[in-house]
Amino acid sequence: MKIKEYRVRNFRSLKELELRELKNFNVLIGKNSSGKTSVLESINLFFNTISKKLVDFKIPIDLSDNTWYQKDVENPITFKMTLIFEKNEINELNVLIKEIVGIEKVPEEPMELT
Repeated sequence: MKIKEYRVRNFRSLKELELRELKNFNVLIGKNSSGKTSVLESINLFFNTISKKLVDFKIPIDLSDNTWYQKDVENPITFKMTLIFEKNEINELNVLIKEIVGIEKVPEEPMELT
């Protein structure tokens, strides 16, 4: 699996960040406290949230006010990610999704998990 594009809004120090045309190897460069760790933590939160929703059927993720950009909990944290899967990964993902969610196969069109 590869991340092709990634967008996050209202997460820690990141009001809005969009990363496009990501390659196999990417480097985050910036001054101290510029948001490099927040990018990685937001990706981690994205995958942990998806994992918990799939496995535990929408168990809420516990977040502190510091997780929101400028502690503004009224603005939702949003993620948007485009993932590229190899053929063998799609087959494995189909099996997993069928077992956990009951969907027969990964849709050909983009799928939104909320």
